[in-house]
Amino acid sequence: SKLTSQLIGYAREGRYEVKPISFNQRVKDTSDAFDTTRKDIRVHQELAEDLPGIKADQGQIEQVLLNLYVNAADAMPLGGDLFLHTTNVTYKDMRGKPYEPKPGNYVLLTVRDTGIGMDKKTKERIFDPFFTTKGLAEGTGLGLASVYGIVKAHGGYIDVESKKGKGATFEIYLPATKEGVKEEKEFTGEIVKGKGTVLFVDDEDMALDTGKQMLKRLGYEVLLAGSGLEALGLYKKNKD
Repeated sequence: SKLTSQLIGYAREGRYEVKPISFNQRVKDTSDAFDTTRKDIRVHQELAEDLPGIKADQGQIEQVLLNLYVNAADAMPLGGDLFLHTTNVTYKDMRGKPYEPKPGNYVLLTVRDTGIGMDKKTKERIFDPFFTTKGLAEGTGLGLASVYGIVKAHGGYIDVESKKGKGATFEIYLPATKEGVKEEKEFTGEIVKGKGTVLFVDDEDMALDTGKQMLKRLGYEVLLAGSGLEALGLYKKNKD
């Protein structure tokens, strides 16, 4: 929705910068930043060496990744494991999904946690911006609505599998590009800094704190909001 896309809140003078970027590098940088904020969560990376790039806005893709990590962290209040896996797929590998993917090649990111999981009712509403499980320790909120909006805006697809007490697995499919990635070398060992201002929205204080730490480490100015209404107010106030 328009509201969701506004709440994403990457303020680059009102413009999004879509260009070929290394998805693996984005996963690596953001997960390394997350790793410094939650020492009780072990992050496991398994990134395909031959993964193509994607045409995307770097800031928005980082928003997707950070929200997924924060969601996983919320679901693991006592710590646990976070597994990140990237691989190449084609639309034919996506048969049997509840949607009809466009023909082409995709990069697939799988994000799996060992958290508390979700029941069927929660899972069905997981991407609804007006649905929250605050107080039920379910680890969901506005962040996942923005994840859904960004992935769809980039021509991608998202799936979630979860059972109560069994953790959760998110699958993010994004169209691959044959265009070369020029802005960085793969796996430099250094975090590639972003630029601009990020509006980070969540209704959990711990998530806001974790998100702020990660985004600052990635080089962004950070605005925090605890609700959609507060976020919209901040967006209108700071959009220039």
